[in-house]
Amino acid sequence: MRIAICDDQEAIRNRLFQSIKSYFINNEITNPTITLFSDAISLLDSIKQKNFYDIIFLDIDMPGLDGIDIANKLRQSEDDVFIIFITNREEMVFQSIQYKPFRFIRKSVMHSEIKEAMLALLREFVGNSYFE
Repeated sequence: MRIAICDDQEAIRNRLFQSIKSYFINNEITNPTITLFSDAISLLDSIKQKNFYDIIFLDIDMPGLDGIDIANKLRQSEDDVFIIFITNREEMVFQSIQYKPFRFIRKSVMHSEIKEAMLALLREFVGNSYFE
C-alpha cells in the first residue's frame, strides 16, 4: 500500500505520518510506503513520474496549488485513489465533495478523526472480517 501525505506544515505531516504508521503496527498489518510532500507541485511531479498512491492525505489550504486543485487533477486520471482532505477550513467541505473524498479531517480535531478514517481505510483494504 502506497500512501502520500501532502501538507505545507511540517508538524502536521509528521503527526499524520506517526498516526498512520501506528495504525498499521497496532493492527499487525504490513507497513505501507508513506511519502511526505511539503507542496502540491512535488506531489504532482511524483505522480507524473508514474508513482501511484492508493491513499493521499491532502491539505486543502496550501500556497500555490491547493488541495482542491490537486484533487481536480487527480480525478481526471486517477479515479480510484482514496483522497482524504485535511484542513483548518471547515467551510471547504462542500466544495470538496465533487472530488469524492473518502474522508474530510479537520486539523483542530485531527487526533480523533484520524482514528475513524484509518479504521475505515483498513476495512477497505484488508476487509471487514479482520476487524470483527
